[in-house]
Amino acid sequence: MCLFPLAPWWARMALVYFLMGLLCLMLGLTLIRYVVFTAVWVTTGHSLWIFPNMMEEQVGAGDVGVGTGVVGAGGVGVGAEVSG
Repeated sequence: MCLFPLAPWWARMALVYFLMGLLCLMLGLTLIRYVVFTAVWVTTGHSLWIFPNMMEEQVGAGDVGVGTGVVGAGGVGVGAEVSG
């Protein structure tokens, strides 16, 4: 980023649009994640997390979806992972 002022205009715009697309993708996945969780929790009382490790800082990109599944009932175990 320190050489950003030296980059040609098209490279700067490509980087800006790429980062805006990445931000929109992350916000969209987060919104879908919470909508699905709320719908499942209201209708069944169980917790379903899509991409349970999406907000974790210590996991790699390949481990974001590990542990997806129905966890707990009545709010017990919310946010926990399903092993297996």
